[in-house]
Amino acid sequence: MKAIIVEGADGLGKTTISKYLAQVLEWDWIRQPNPNSILGWIKREVKENFDWNPVERQLLHTCSNLVDYLTVKENTVFDRFWLSTYVYSKMLGIDDKIVNTLVKINRDVFEKVFSEYKVVILTGNQPFIKADRDYYEKKGKWDFLNNLYRNLPVQFPDLDIKVVDVTNKTISGVLYEILEKLD
Repeated sequence: MKAIIVEGADGLGKTTISKYLAQVLEWDWIRQPNPNSILGWIKREVKENFDWNPVERQLLHTCSNLVDYLTVKENTVFDRFWLSTYVYSKMLGIDDKIVNTLVKINRDVFEKVFSEYKVVILTGNQPFIKADRDYYEKKGKWDFLNNLYRNLPVQFPDLDIKVVDVTNKTISGVLYEILEKLD
């Protein structure tokens, strides 16, 4: 199976762009963490319960991610995947050994399911929409997250990562640019 992943800081249009991309390609679409999966309750738990420490939060996300990876049956466009585990773990100051272990768990399972995948990172000067002010936005700054996402091609040079700046672009313009870069 194949996958395309749309990543980036909150508010840049990942959900909208990834849904349109899935429609154009006639592929399945999954938002991670997937609120409709068997572990969908995890998304609500980590957004509403601030008692979890950062490592526990990322472990919960990893559990949810693994279920999503293993239940996919078709080519899929993802709104987020394991690179978010890396970015948010770094933003929260989690020890590199733990971050690397979380990434390895996610990546090992993902790459056994998907024979080929490409990553699109959305960046911009500011979010299109106001962030949802969840745990992560309260713990970090949007600009810091955006820069972590921008640097992913350097951190993961073995991945096929395309960076698309959405600043002053329409949704259709961003979608067109993504399709050109994926060709």
